[in-house]
Amino acid sequence: MLDFYEVLGVPRDAEDDVIKKAYFKAALKWHPDKNPDQQEVATEKFKQIAEANEILRDPQQRKAYDYELRNPRQEDSGGGYGGGGGGGGGGGGCGFFGGFGFGFGRPNQGPRTTEEREWEEARQRRADRAFQKASKQQEEEDRKEAEAQARHELLEEAKEVKLRAYREEKHRKLLQQDAREHADLQEARQKEKDAAKAEWAEKERKQAEKQQVKEARQRLRALVADANVDLDEFQEFCLTLSGTQLDEIGAEIRNCATGWEVKDRVEELVGTWKATQLAARAAAQQRRTEEEAAKAADSQADRVEREWTPPELALFAKASLLYPGGVPNRWQCIRDFLLHNGFKRDEKECVVKAQSLKGMTGGNPYSVLGSNQKPISEQKASSEKRPAGVVAEASAASEEWTAVQQKALEGALAKFPASLPVNERWTQIAAEVPGRTRKQCVDRFKWLREQLSKQEVPKVPSAQEEVEAAREAAQRLKEKQEEERAQKAKREMQAKKQQAQALAEAEDEAEAQAKAQKLLALEQERRQAEAQREVVFQASSRIDAHRALRERPMDKEEVLQNRQLQEDEMLALEAIMPDCFEQLLKGNSCKLRLGRSTEGLCFVEVQLPETYPSLCPPSAKFCNLPLGCEQADVHQHLEEFFIDRVGEVILYDWFLQFQQFMQDEHALQLL
Repeated sequence: MLDFYEVLGVPRDAEDDVIKKAYFKAALKWHPDKNPDQQEVATEKFKQIAEANEILRDPQQRKAYDYELRNPRQEDSGGGYGGGGGGGGGGGGCGFFGGFGFGFGRPNQGPRTTEEREWEEARQRRADRAFQKASKQQEEEDRKEAEAQARHELLEEAKEVKLRAYREEKHRKLLQQDAREHADLQEARQKEKDAAKAEWAEKERKQAEKQQVKEARQRLRALVADANVDLDEFQEFCLTLSGTQLDEIGAEIRNCATGWEVKDRVEELVGTWKATQLAARAAAQQRRTEEEAAKAADSQADRVEREWTPPELALFAKASLLYPGGVPNRWQCIRDFLLHNGFKRDEKECVVKAQSLKGMTGGNPYSVLGSNQKPISEQKASSEKRPAGVVAEASAASEEWTAVQQKALEGALAKFPASLPVNERWTQIAAEVPGRTRKQCVDRFKWLREQLSKQEVPKVPSAQEEVEAAREAAQRLKEKQEEERAQKAKREMQAKKQQAQALAEAEDEAEAQAKAQKLLALEQERRQAEAQREVVFQASSRIDAHRALRERPMDKEEVLQNRQLQEDEMLALEAIMPDCFEQLLKGNSCKLRLGRSTEGLCFVEVQLPETYPSLCPPSAKFCNLPLGCEQADVHQHLEEFFIDRVGEVILYDWFLQFQQFMQDEHALQLL
């Protein structure tokens, strides 16, 4: 009977961890690939090691095996027991599902007793129950895996639908934004065009109105050319009138029968205008005088010197002695001295007071103030001795016209023209002026005309022609300047139109380019999406093809090869990275520590598949993944890695690549 404890080199009371380590050590030593010189011996020894690990790692099988070792039914005298596999084969005992199920066979001689048959039946029942339990567990795991795969596919489909809806919504909003921007641009452009048109129309209207007034003025001047009137004054008068007023005056002049009537009418109009202008200037002058007087009064009130009290004068004299002439900032020091004693004066007041007291002699300094002041009786007497002219002037001042009366007179003169009868006209004018009679209005009008005539410069006959030539030159210069301004305004308007047109063309071109770029970007995005879908489709096709390949049944050689690959994978992982590897009790499973993340120690539990490990990616359960790292992404990374490298023992390679990927993408801290 083969002693599995001796095969692994462990005592009979060894723990499971000790057996596991001994198994990996012995398997690594006797692996056929590591013993090319003695392939057959190494292969046989490796099978014994694998069978010993399988028996001793299972609690029930180890218990039955220990019972057989303690209670042998027949001495093993040189091959008394046949090999595993139902009594066939040599005495190596490598078959597990033959004989008693432990690879040490049964006796080849003699019939079995009733106790042996009962024990065999009990062992068979236990094996059947264990097989059924394992089958149920496998079915449950397959069912859970299928459900998880179905949920994953549903989630992926829902994710794709949401992503597609998000992209469509984003594209729709982008189109709406483009439409709004285009509409706003068109509206702004239309407003600019409307504003330019309105500005051009306003300038055209003003130019036409100015031209109309100019033509009306020229026609009116032609009407009075033969009336022997002062054309210069008449021209100045016409410059203050509008086109409608010029036409009305022209109609009145055409109704005049003779040149004398034209001259009288023109002189009356010009005189009324001059009187109005003089009255306006007088009123303006009066307003300015009143304003200046008010300002002067305010300024004088600000400059009125406050009376110096005797205590102030005493302190001022003391400060003058403390700070004599030549002291830097003397007046500032005197001012500060007075302020310190409770009297606020500025430097200017101190200087003025010092100048007023400069002629003061010794003795009582306040006598000077007393000598300069007059008694109240003398002040009253002096006020009573005013000359008669002053009284008359004051009386005349009381009769002066107010600004309201002057304005009312000017309005009445303009409202009631000289064409009305004289008495009727002045009666109506007096009715418009508050507080004044007809005689007072006539006297006021005569006085204004007299004042205007006084202000006029007497004409020198020898210089009359020069004055007229100068006025005509000034008029021509003025007309030329107006024409140049009109042409300049026209050129500016044309330049603005051209600039607006160029701006509109540039905006249209920029808008077209932007649309072309957006269409190109959308086309590139569509192509990228199609390429991505093609990649996903190809990957899905490869996965489906490999899944179909995995589902076919394995023959006996493939089963042995599968077991060998699983053992090699575990041995390689434990030998190469003992710090990151931990063997689990459940079948061919292990725990691989990846590193530390924000969630703690990140590790993965790997379960090698029962069939086709070189074609199937292992089952993996990731724990404590970093924030932002999803289970679906890492599972996809694992499956794609195995599909791209089919037929290779590459779990260690995947572990290194995945560890590097987690370090680069999710800042995983390696152990």
